Amino acid sequence: AMTTPTPAAATIIGPDAHIKGEMTFDGSIRILGTFEGKVTSGGTIELGETARCKATVEGVRVVVEGEVEGEIAARETIELKSRAMV
Repeated sequence: AMTTPTPAAATIIGPDAHIKGEMTFDGSIRILGTFEGKVTSGGTIELGETARCKATVEGVRVVVEGEVEGEIAARETIELKSRAMV
């Protein structure tokens, strides 16, 4: 099945990043690293294959390819890829 291409993320948190705390973004974000806390976005939140999150995740659309331990809230859609662990 063809998936619609994801709009280019405004912010990318790289795989070597380890972040604790609260992050808020007006636009879209792609997280590839380790994050603990809360992330809120006015757009799409993409948790890439290398992402490891212990977090509350709130966005318009949430796409999960990596690992998430916590609460996910999306105003429109939550998409879990085949490798996702929630």
